[in-house]
Amino acid sequence: MGKGFLKFVIGVAAVGAAAKVGMDAVAKKKKELKEKNETSDVKEYFNVVGGEDIQVVENAATDMKIRNYVGGVNIDLSKAIFTKDITIELQNVVGGVNLVVPENVNVEVKYEAKMSGTNNLVKHHEGAFTIFLCGKVTAGGVNIQIADEATDFYEEDVTEDTAEAQAAEDTMSFEEKAEEKSEEMCCE
Repeated sequence: MGKGFLKFVIGVAAVGAAAKVGMDAVAKKKKELKEKNETSDVKEYFNVVGGEDIQVVENAATDMKIRNYVGGVNIDLSKAIFTKDITIELQNVVGGVNLVVPENVNVEVKYEAKMSGTNNLVKHHEGAFTIFLCGKVTAGGVNIQIADEATDFYEEDVTEDTAEAQAAEDTMSFEEKAEEKSEEMCCE
């Protein structure tokens, strides 16, 4: 084996060691925040290269700070108790955020977005508490939806009509399915 191969092996080992140190630092930061969140009025979450699921169940919704880098964060506030307006500060870079809220809450988007998109499916309810999303979203997307619509999206009722359609779709070739999807997506 030549010197080139040895340099390659050393390079791979160095990258692996650096990645391990980085992931250990992320794990340490997450542990510190988890402990801090037990007593803090503002909950903080940190995610790098991976996913984070945040769920507030039957507790008061509080302000949050969320840092997400090259990953995804799911925030489920559908079962949270709202006693006031709250603020969620986002720092999202190359990643996605999915926020699920109860039907009786407003969501107002006030963050700076660069190369990003926002899908806010929440309608305004006069006099309801509001979640203010602020901060920065860069090269990422934010999806905001109501709890019932979120569950409806994942759960389909199977009827005879849908069973027949599924059977017909199962016999279609990949090319036929792709063509049909393409036609469905095109605007007229």
